Amino acid sequence: MREIEKYIYGLAADFKNVYVDVKKGLTDFCYLNDEKVRYSKDIAFTLGHEPKEFITSILTQSENGELILVEKDGLLFFRFSPKNEHGNRIFRYVKQRKLRQCSYMYKKMKRTRDLKNESKCGVEGNERIYKNEGVIYEICLTNTPRDTDTFCTTDKHHPRLKWIVWEQNITLSDEDHWREHMEWDAFGQELKDMGNRIEQLDRQLIKMEVMSNGNETSKGN
Repeated sequence: MREIEKYIYGLAADFKNVYVDVKKGLTDFCYLNDEKVRYSKDIAFTLGHEPKEFITSILTQSENGELILVEKDGLLFFRFSPKNEHGNRIFRYVKQRKLRQCSYMYKKMKRTRDLKNESKCGVEGNERIYKNEGVIYEICLTNTPRDTDTFCTTDKHHPRLKWIVWEQNITLSDEDHWREHMEWDAFGQELKDMGNRIEQLDRQLIKMEVMSNGNETSKGN
């Protein structure tokens, strides 16, 4: 009997979605220029932006399943086909609505003041609008996205998927920002481990110092 094909579908990014960044009394409204979006050499699919929760990627197409990305009208859609028990477990999470939304990560390459939209929107004196250019290197399943208009589903008849043809149409570059991200994550973990070891050594030194002082007191008596 032929196994029924199962897929996770979703909207990972709306590049025109505006997010707010507040720093030092200034409020920046930022969005990604969909006309200048580029894609990394490899694009990973994870849970919650965690490298340790890697599912698959465009290049590796790991044993967990296969990933397809489709860009249409400033939106980035994906389809994931689970191939093993881990992939099927993630499929069940989405089907049971334990995972409901998506997010993405990109490396910012350029930031430009959008004076035209600032004038059009009538921003306040401490407000600015920025148009970013960047390289996408990861998408993920999450329940805490910055853009709450994203979604994931196992329903191929979802109305927002109606006009999507599931043939990958993005162009990958030579810039491997996913690998760069993993290296930085590993380096951060090494620093954290080193800090923990230093704290452990400090505690041991304090303990030895206390014991030494106790021994000196005993000799004096």
